[in-house]
Amino acid sequence: MLRAVNYMIGHHSIDTDRLGLYARSMGGRVAMTMANENSGGFDFKAVALVAPAGTDDAMVYYMGGDESWEEMKKTAREDGFIEHQGQKLTPEWFKEFEDYNPCDFGYKFGDKPVLVICNTLDYVVTDETSRKCAAAYKNSRVIEVTTDNYHGYEMSYENSELKDYLMSELIDFFKDNL
Repeated sequence: MLRAVNYMIGHHSIDTDRLGLYARSMGGRVAMTMANENSGGFDFKAVALVAPAGTDDAMVYYMGGDESWEEMKKTAREDGFIEHQGQKLTPEWFKEFEDYNPCDFGYKFGDKPVLVICNTLDYVVTDETSRKCAAAYKNSRVIEVTTDNYHGYEMSYENSELKDYLMSELIDFFKDNL
């Protein structure tokens, strides 16, 4: 994500005093970390997250629970990595995940605005996980939706009132806060 930010700054007229982050799922975890830690030396002003996997147990839950998580870690240690959904997860990946829980450091983002969007039917990143992420920030707002598109939030639909609504909310959030 920092490469993308730096690319945009290097190739476009960007006001670096008005940077915001938008991400979904595991990217939401990364955006939370970046905002909390002023990654790259940037003072991010606002963050919008859709189904952020930013809790200490988000991936453990998604990967089948504690027993499955421990088995995957063991395989990664023994084989150097474990492949999951086309990704090679190394022992270092597991360590980094366990060593940093973005929710524990939301206070570092101060009172800057955070928007969290969750789906009551999302079984990949549950609405409970999304709400825990929102609660980690002093100035957060949650938009709750219900769609049987689960973790997709209808973003891939050609026509979707929900997608149009969410995109409008995201645009307005950044207009108002950047």
